[in-house]
Amino acid sequence: MPIEFNGTEHLDKSKDVSIIASKGNDNVTLFGSASIDGYKENNYFPKPTGPTYNSITGSVGVINETGHSASVTARHIPNFGNQVTAATNLNVLKTDNHKVDVNAFTTKNFTSAPIPNFSTHGAGVNYQYKDVAQAAASVAHTPLAQRTDYAISTGLKLHETPASSLSVNVGASKFDSPFTKGNWQPNGFLQFQKRF
Repeated sequence: MPIEFNGTEHLDKSKDVSIIASKGNDNVTLFGSASIDGYKENNYFPKPTGPTYNSITGSVGVINETGHSASVTARHIPNFGNQVTAATNLNVLKTDNHKVDVNAFTTKNFTSAPIPNFSTHGAGVNYQYKDVAQAAASVAHTPLAQRTDYAISTGLKLHETPASSLSVNVGASKFDSPFTKGNWQPNGFLQFQKRF
């Protein structure tokens, strides 16, 4: 059973740590993961105030050889509460050069604040050209807040060697509600990966 450990340290010295395990055969793979995001050690000065992490997450799922998948994820967020998410992904096109997936999710939020529990539902589509370019669009709706969020993104791999890669990613997001309508907010980043 392959086990993978991942770790990231941010500029503020907080850390993201995850472990992923999977087991499968030629047709189906079962996987599970656990992670802690934004962990802050108490020996830093000044001492962190509030929770020492941003969230703790665990998930289990299944994926088959054609790219279809389903998963259930549970997350605890300090000062907010708990979330449970069910998600599925369906591969609708897969050739040597092109891949198209559609996905959907529903998240139930169990808040620790004095507000009702609420749900968010969403769907999206992802397109990938080889391992070079990708584009995505998604929409999510939260009935309690009468809010709908939209997001679009695209990415391009600029450089790749057996030991490293460099990609650029750009996108935009906005939200609509009966009370206010947001404008499209652009975002983007460069991603460099080094393999040892």
